[in-house]
Amino acid sequence: MSEPRQVQRMGNLSSDFWQRQGDVSMLVGKDVHADDEAAVDVRGLFSRMANRYGILGYDDHFRSGMIPFGFTWINVAPFDGVPPTLDYDYRHSFLRAAGDNAANDYFLARGVTDYDGMEFVARVHVGHHARGGIRIDDGTDNNYSELILYSDDDGQQELYYRHNTGGAGAIAVLLGVFPHSEYYVLRLLRSGNNTYSYVVGEEGDPIYQLSGTTATAWVPTRVGLHFWSSNTHLFYCDWFYEDFDWIPADVPAAEATALMELYYLTAGENWTNNTNWLIDPTVNNWFGVTVAGGAVTAVSLQNNNLVGDVTTWSVDELTSLVSLNLGDNANLAGDISGWVLPATVTNFNLLGAPSPNIVGDITTWQPQAGTTLFWLGYTGVTGDVTNWVLPATLTSFNLALTPLTGDLTSWVIPAAATTFDVHESNFTGSVSSWVMPALLAYFQIQESQLSGTPDISANTAMAVYGYNDCGLTQANVDAVLQSVYDRRMAFTAAMPFLTIGKAFDTNAAPSGIYQPACPPTTGKECVFELMNDSCGDGFNKWLVWYTP
Repeated sequence: MSEPRQVQRMGNLSSDFWQRQGDVSMLVGKDVHADDEAAVDVRGLFSRMANRYGILGYDDHFRSGMIPFGFTWINVAPFDGVPPTLDYDYRHSFLRAAGDNAANDYFLARGVTDYDGMEFVARVHVGHHARGGIRIDDGTDNNYSELILYSDDDGQQELYYRHNTGGAGAIAVLLGVFPHSEYYVLRLLRSGNNTYSYVVGEEGDPIYQLSGTTATAWVPTRVGLHFWSSNTHLFYCDWFYEDFDWIPADVPAAEATALMELYYLTAGENWTNNTNWLIDPTVNNWFGVTVAGGAVTAVSLQNNNLVGDVTTWSVDELTSLVSLNLGDNANLAGDISGWVLPATVTNFNLLGAPSPNIVGDITTWQPQAGTTLFWLGYTGVTGDVTNWVLPATLTSFNLALTPLTGDLTSWVIPAAATTFDVHESNFTGSVSSWVMPALLAYFQIQESQLSGTPDISANTAMAVYGYNDCGLTQANVDAVLQSVYDRRMAFTAAMPFLTIGKAFDTNAAPSGIYQPACPPTTGKECVFELMNDSCGDGFNKWLVWYTP
């Protein structure tokens, strides 16, 4: 599974490389030249990240007060909680924050459980008299490592490596002084008991490296952005990247990652509604997501402008998913034949608007046991569904307007069904053995190659009965009309609608003349009585379309 943006590994120098660089004293103040191995690799990292995030404006897509997904402002000494000025660009991981006129110390962090070999990278700039950068610590101020830029009185930025071990006191190593106007890429890599760092300039050239901090026993539990200010000047971070294992608040990390993957595959920044996605660590607060029992149980993003290819989406990671609704997103695409739906899914909707670019051979699929809704209509999926068996729990089923094929003669409409729609399809076979259950209200098999007369004698809820353009013979048309007429007193819909033909239809015209008859004995007499009730039986009259 390819990881989405905020956890995407975009390349890093190996810990072996950093260990070859020697100790701190050898590296402080060392320039890294273009022909060095480090320079080449760091340029590659910078280039990949710049291409992914772009160079961003300061006022693009801000949500005042919001923070990146999974992070929180630490409000335990020495940190002061939420800055008074804060904006976060949810599309591009751009953070802009400021303190006030008092001394402030802010840490935007999240917990980590696996840190060995992981890295945290940020492209930052600090305003006048502000200081900030990236930090990892053990949940206290006694053990930490951080790489900090400080804007001094001379209008320059000083780069410090600061660390504390065992509460012995902060040690700050000045690595260099740089022009104030530029952004710098800062990096911390934790490998075993050591922390490795470097800074690269605006164009991707490494400036200073630091490696080989003294071995320590403390275990990192937090990673994030640390800044402080004695005035209202700003700290800017126009992107950051971290691949420390992150912990969402209410679901397993693998499930939140699968949702993030869907977000990035379908241009989530352009969704009609993406409230709280990738921002709120409580996944249950993300628009369209339901969490129960510590797992994602529903994803409902119908008609939400999802645009993209979902072929590689790892839906199987949502192991407790019950309902998946991505329907009515016309620009959704992808081959879903390789999807493995969790066995818990009972509500599945990819019904297009239309979405002909949702493709794949689904011959081996079928609604799982316990399924209540299964909609794949208006898509480009293919395959032969002859051997599908519909579960008894199925209430709503739609495979309309697809290239699917199959002989449906042996199919059984589930007793719980209220909607059954396979119209405009290539399906063949006889429906004469089909029994329409009592609550079936929408039965649409028009414009297919099906034929025969289904048993409607137990049905009461029929509202739409579509059976035109199937090449039916006159005898077949008459039989359908007679079966509906015979059951006329039981239907409860205000004005049921039957399409058994229309102008230029492939179905034959009903027999006889369109005229009142009590009782009717021809097809057209059945049509007349269903529409007019000239016999005064008192049933709900029908609207009937037929071939003239």
